[in-house]
Amino acid sequence: MEESVRRMDGSRNLAEAVPAMHAKCVTEILGGQKSGSRGSKNTASAAPPNIAHRQVPPLSTLEPATIGEITKLLRTMPAKSCSLDPIPTWLLKRLTSHIAPMICLSSLQLVY
Repeated sequence: MEESVRRMDGSRNLAEAVPAMHAKCVTEILGGQKSGSRGSKNTASAAPPNIAHRQVPPLSTLEPATIGEITKLLRTMPAKSCSLDPIPTWLLKRLTSHIAPMICLSSLQLVY
């Protein structure tokens, strides 16, 4: 990649070439100029997208999660925590078999 950047920009190193390429791209986008084979980047005159509508159930028909689904989500989530988390992720994962039924029961109490 570094070689292609050098050839396009004429700079000696990547640290000089990338900002120059970035500035060129921004100028092209803002100016609506053509960029190689991609054509014009100005989309103001483009036709609106064709969005196909489909039948989907309303949110009021949501089914409660099962203990198995909650267990799977808890066990497969990344082990990342921050100081704002009330419980470290590693501990939550270790207690999954105890916490999943409580989450499932509390979700059944919710009014949708």
